[in-house]
Amino acid sequence: MKKLVVALLILGFLVFGGEIVVEIMHHILELALHAVLIVLEYLELFTEEMLEAALEIAPREAQTLTAWLGLGLFLIILTLIVRKLLDVYQGFREWFGPWWQEQKAYMKELYARLGWPVVGLVILLVAGYLFLF
Repeated sequence: MKKLVVALLILGFLVFGGEIVVEIMHHILELALHAVLIVLEYLELFTEEMLEAALEIAPREAQTLTAWLGLGLFLIILTLIVRKLLDVYQGFREWFGPWWQEQKAYMKELYARLGWPVVGLVILLVAGYLFLF
């Protein structure tokens, strides 16, 4: 499914040009952000009303309690996200080291096989560029 989405995005870039696709993605992300903010506002209002009714406290106290609960929840979620990002980073580091060594060995072998023809081709390309431009 992910490959299909990526292929469709690339096809969209090729067919419609990057500018239109970027604008569409911008609008979609903007609408999603607005939806998240509206849901958070309703959740905050619901929490305040429930705290007022359950604890029989004043609206100002319910707002303060809701703010502190929201901060605590935000810090817990932030901690979980940071831990997940650190796990992903560690996995990337474990994968990247051997992959990089493999690529270096492949390039050394490729250069050893091609040798001077590559250097000659680079010199011809640079000289042609300097001559034409």
